[in-house]
Amino acid sequence: MTTSTQLRVVLGVSKALVSRSVTSLEQKGLVLVKSDPNDKRISHIELTENAIPVLEKISIEIEKINQVLFKDIPTKDIQCMIKTMNKMNEKIEGAK
Repeated sequence: MTTSTQLRVVLGVSKALVSRSVTSLEQKGLVLVKSDPNDKRISHIELTENAIPVLEKISIEIEKINQVLFKDIPTKDIQCMIKTMNKMNEKIEGAK
């Protein structure tokens, strides 16, 4: 996923919110925004090296949250949930 339109669709948010967010991330040096050479209406968004430590911190926090959420839930139940969610996602993707 590299364009703001793709982000907007996946996140289910407005074009304005994506635009403001990308501008903020760009100002912080976390992403680069590049115009598509074939279509000036399209901007590609790339993570910078500066984003790597931020992503690592986010990953650690997600892991902490997951440990709390899935504590005392049998692995079998978690696997069933993941399988069900994947099926639901396939249906959503198929409907596009």
